Amino acid sequence: MRSIIDANDYQSQLLVYFGDCEALVNLLPTTPFTAEALQHLVHTYNQQCSGQAQSEQVIRSATPQRGTIAVRIGVLGGVRYNSLRFKAADKTRGALDRLSADNFPHLQGGMYLDIVNSGRRLACHTAVLATTFGRINPVKFSGSSSAAGSFAWRGAQAYLQFGLRGFLPVGTDYQVVVGGGTS
Repeated sequence: MRSIIDANDYQSQLLVYFGDCEALVNLLPTTPFTAEALQHLVHTYNQQCSGQAQSEQVIRSATPQRGTIAVRIGVLGGVRYNSLRFKAADKTRGALDRLSADNFPHLQGGMYLDIVNSGRRLACHTAVLATTFGRINPVKFSGSSSAAGSFAWRGAQAYLQFGLRGFLPVGTDYQVVVGGGTS
């Protein structure tokens, strides 16, 4: 005895489920194995054989179609901590020796532009940031002599960043960006 079985015959598989629908059986020999053609078969069955007329629904792919690149623009905000201590060039311990001119956090803000690759894991990154530094109030000091005075130092800094940014995969709704630096 010999048995021949074709396991990938989608038309025979569809006959098992929809064989009682003459309209569908007539369409089956000319139906290609594509998502649109199979959707049309289901629509035909719903309209002519299910007893309940339904409107045709378009089923979309579960995976979103992504373009080749994406552009992201956003606002940056944060805190920058500056540390600036004066040190005398010689061992005379001048009036400014060991004076801490700035040991405070300062707000910084700016904007960024990322050009993200199609895999959404790497981007060309550009950012413009601005912050202040120094102390607004004078700093009292006294040197080795009996003279005393005050010192005020402050300013603003704007800088431009270029580089690559990597994104960690954490799902479809959230994204984690990790970075660091020093200046």
